[in-house]
Amino acid sequence: MRRSIVTAISLLLVAAASLAEVSGERPISEPAYGTPPGQRYGTAAASDGRDFLVAWVDAQRNNANPSRIYAARMNAAGDILDPLGIRLPTISGVSYQVDVVFLGDAYLIYWNEPSTISTDRPMIVGVRISRDGILLDSTPRVFVDSARVNVHGAASNGNRTVIVFGDSMIVLDRNANVVDGPKAVLPGNTGAIASMVASNGNNFLVVWEQGTAILSTRLDANGVGSSSAMAVTTSPFSQPVLDLASDGESYVTIIREGFAVVAQHIGAGGELLEKSPVPLQQAIPGFAFTGGSYQLMDGDPVQHTIGVRRLDRTGQPVGSYAAIASGQSFGAGATLASNGSDAGFFWTEWTNATQSFSGVVVNGQSLMPSKTTPVTRSAKYQAAPNGATSGRNHAVVWNEDDGLYAGRITLDGQLLDGRGIRVAGRAASEPRIAYDGTSYVIAWIDQISTAPPVANVKIARLSPDNGALLDPSGIVVSSGQCARGVSLASGSSSTLVAWSDCTQILAATADRDGTIGMPVKASPTETTNTGSVSAAWNGLEWLVAWEDLIPSTTIFIDPGQAYDIVIKAARLSPSLMLLDSRPIAVSDTRQDSRPIVASNGDGFLVVWLRYQNSPPYYLGPSFVVAQRISSDGSLLAQASGIRLANGVAKSVAWDGLQYDVALASHVYSGNATPYDLFITHVAPNGPIESLTPLAVTSNTTDPYASLIVTGMGRVTTVYTRVGSEAQYGDVERAFVSVPHAIRGRASR
Repeated sequence: MRRSIVTAISLLLVAAASLAEVSGERPISEPAYGTPPGQRYGTAAASDGRDFLVAWVDAQRNNANPSRIYAARMNAAGDILDPLGIRLPTISGVSYQVDVVFLGDAYLIYWNEPSTISTDRPMIVGVRISRDGILLDSTPRVFVDSARVNVHGAASNGNRTVIVFGDSMIVLDRNANVVDGPKAVLPGNTGAIASMVASNGNNFLVVWEQGTAILSTRLDANGVGSSSAMAVTTSPFSQPVLDLASDGESYVTIIREGFAVVAQHIGAGGELLEKSPVPLQQAIPGFAFTGGSYQLMDGDPVQHTIGVRRLDRTGQPVGSYAAIASGQSFGAGATLASNGSDAGFFWTEWTNATQSFSGVVVNGQSLMPSKTTPVTRSAKYQAAPNGATSGRNHAVVWNEDDGLYAGRITLDGQLLDGRGIRVAGRAASEPRIAYDGTSYVIAWIDQISTAPPVANVKIARLSPDNGALLDPSGIVVSSGQCARGVSLASGSSSTLVAWSDCTQILAATADRDGTIGMPVKASPTETTNTGSVSAAWNGLEWLVAWEDLIPSTTIFIDPGQAYDIVIKAARLSPSLMLLDSRPIAVSDTRQDSRPIVASNGDGFLVVWLRYQNSPPYYLGPSFVVAQRISSDGSLLAQASGIRLANGVAKSVAWDGLQYDVALASHVYSGNATPYDLFITHVAPNGPIESLTPLAVTSNTTDPYASLIVTGMGRVTTVYTRVGSEAQYGDVERAFVSVPHAIRGRASR
């Protein structure tokens, strides 16, 4: 009776405390900004006569599979007006090419996506953006479905806009409504590719490749064409039509004629005029008339510069090549646009670590560039957050592209360390953090790329009260050539550091003053190849669980060795004496990975990932498996564990009443299906089953997650999601959720 009363009072206190907590989620740090992860390509730009707008395809900005389309404006001084970019809505989330045109009142960004009615011909869709950077269409307009698209081209005369694609075209009004088409550029003409179009402010000229010829035809002010074509040349080679522009009266097209690059001057009526050789060094898309002459983008692959050549109104080169920027490698994407007097240049550049994307304004007469400005940036992405609590505040450690960071958070979610405290260079493993009763202890693997490589297992202590990093350079626990994972478990007077050196599991204790004990072997002799590791303390002993990698007889890769994985474990005494002469066989299905361990102060709960598919098909759905292990090392559930829930186990903790398990679940029905992060519960005794789960977040990417016990029956979740808010720029960021109260049955 007395125990029931105490339990009831505890539950009432839990409920009261939960009501006092701040709801919602909080970021783990303030954002710092830099180049977004991933790649940018397919750049295109236009001008409204004053400013510029550039659009591009952005891939791998986060772990979501689809590519995205972004746009940003740049003013005539070279300032980027939308530094985090304007993300455009898409239908399928998959795009290949993008183009921009100014309609007369607003910009139109259009692109191709997989068709809804054809498997081999895409559709052309687009949205408008105002001069002020306001998205005018919440969903893309479908202009053409099942189109033959190679290279799009668009031009506007201020009243009508013509978009050409393959051998076809459409005509739009100033509001991007289709007023004519889709139709053939020439009646009865098929097979055209690489179409381009330009306007002289009144009429239009279309140039395209067909067979072994390059042809052109003139359209009137409404986009209505003639029934004939003019042969520009009959000796094309690879990428024959490079560009097309107008000076407001006639046109110049840049083509590859044989092995030479030439500028063909074409009159307002479509007649062929002068032809001039152009000493183009590198074919980079970008050609416009500005400041009284044409500007043609070029590059110098020897000096590693990107620049411009000036041509007169007839296409005759004037002066020499002028470099505007230097770099390591250009060509993944480049474009320019004219505002009448200057040109906005935009280009991507490969660097050692990432891909930059820059813009500059080049004067049409002097060819002098303005300042070079990054076109887009984002908050630094955050990965692998892991949390702990001192009871006075929480602390989280995480990886960013430039380093390993930590930050403290008050119990109600307020940031104590702003942007975060840089602990070290980026960790080569998922970092771990624990509270040892005095300090936060951080563990990570520091990989040094030497010959042979060096992998250091390190720890550092962080003061809970003032955030001081007590070991600025870190303390080396172990140094070797290989390390695959590290784990921490706080004991009564020291913290266990366990890690895989790729052949075995090792462990050492770290005292509260940072003194490291002698490493011992935590895995029995049968183990020869190990992966990730996890450890927990039950008050009397540690349990260490790890991946045991077995050379596969069913999966073959070339070169290299494929492995099947089983989960094994072993117990260690407080003095690190190995208590099991043979490893505990936690699983034997050879389809398991990523064990995670927690203790209720007596026994242990191990959860891990198991793939549903039979080998060698390890790419399908998975589920979470759980196994209880007693303090004497015996399994308390059936061999190889009990299926707990669909998904991937992320974290496990004991909250004083039950085990809490964080798992990410994903329905395998396409890239657009979001991942759901749940917290479920497992009782300390009785049959293993998942109690009523609590949804934490739903997101497009598979989240990291870590549980922090905040009180009896309560946990807070640290997790990642795509930061779609304006201040983050669509990169993965880490957040702390509100504490989760108990759900379902608390104990048995």
